[in-house]
Amino acid sequence: MVFIDLRNATFGNLSEATDLLDTGVVKANDITRTVFNQTHGFACYDLMSTSLQVSPDYFAADRLCDCSPGWNGSGAQCQKCPVNTFSDDYSSRKCNECPTGSKSPEGSTSQSSCICEVGVLDTASLKCGCPQGEAKSSDTCVKCHNLFLDCTRPGSEVDSASPLPNYTRLRNESRAYKCLPPASRCNANLSDPGGAGCAAGYAAPMCIQCDHNYFSHGQQCERCRKSNMVSSAVVVAAVLALAGLGAAFIWHRRSAEGHPSNPSCWTALTQQAKAQVPILLQLCQLWTILAMLASTLGPEDQDASKVSEYWEIPYIQTLQLSISSLKDTVNLQCKFDGGWIRFTSALASPVLPLIVLLLCDSSRTKSFNGNSLGTFLQLDHKYR
Repeated sequence: MVFIDLRNATFGNLSEATDLLDTGVVKANDITRTVFNQTHGFACYDLMSTSLQVSPDYFAADRLCDCSPGWNGSGAQCQKCPVNTFSDDYSSRKCNECPTGSKSPEGSTSQSSCICEVGVLDTASLKCGCPQGEAKSSDTCVKCHNLFLDCTRPGSEVDSASPLPNYTRLRNESRAYKCLPPASRCNANLSDPGGAGCAAGYAAPMCIQCDHNYFSHGQQCERCRKSNMVSSAVVVAAVLALAGLGAAFIWHRRSAEGHPSNPSCWTALTQQAKAQVPILLQLCQLWTILAMLASTLGPEDQDASKVSEYWEIPYIQTLQLSISSLKDTVNLQCKFDGGWIRFTSALASPVLPLIVLLLCDSSRTKSFNGNSLGTFLQLDHKYR
């Protein structure tokens, strides 16, 4: 039996070693690596032949050798992974970057070598962050319970963590504050994750403002209901009609004072209206009830065909008004910005009486002759 020792020997023609492996003259023991070079960072498979001994890195490095973990390259030409990178298997041609916010030494062999500057590394998300129950604040992790923040998920940050139920956040504040009553206005888990912690319909600051398409009703914010344009027109027409009738009635009373005369057409119409108005009101109520019942009947109901015979039903359904629809029609908070409406109302409440008082005083002053201010002061002193 011939025994050949070619250890540390290099072939002049490297393709000869490759041909021997390709033709099966010699075979690689690719089950276990047996040759390790810690200095240059590679490991190689040896040959299965007992009659031929070689140095794998000299014989056919590209076919028998791979870079070790912590190194990158090909064959026996390997370089150490630089700082903040790692490689965790053989034959790595490129080192992997450590997750953001973590560092690793040169030649790191696994992701666990990447140490987070703040917090710990979450293996699921591969991100650095504070553990459950804590949140990142600058360069440290703080307890969320003391800040009334919800940090049930790891990786929370103080600036973006949601407040606990019944708590709300202020802008640029690192903690949450107790919500004003009712506490139901602050519930970040329902509609506003990561925000001020306001429930649906409420807005910052402190969830005391009503959001868009909501109006203030007592201490709560309710959703605006869409008002019918026909109903709004009916309300406006009814208000104008009532105002016109009131003005006509006042004008008639003033013109009739001190001038007794025979019963006029107006008097006859008034007496006729007094007699007919109750009947008309009862008729309107009956039509309204019939229209409401018709809206509750489905096409499969037997009485639906009978109700549909009345052609007046669609008109009554269009024109009928309720207290809620009347509120929706005249609700300025739903028509315009609710915050400006409330601000204007709060400003006008004390100012309007003063304007009326000034107008009354100016008209009274103009009615005086001569020393009007003196006369006004005398009268004021007299009646006191």
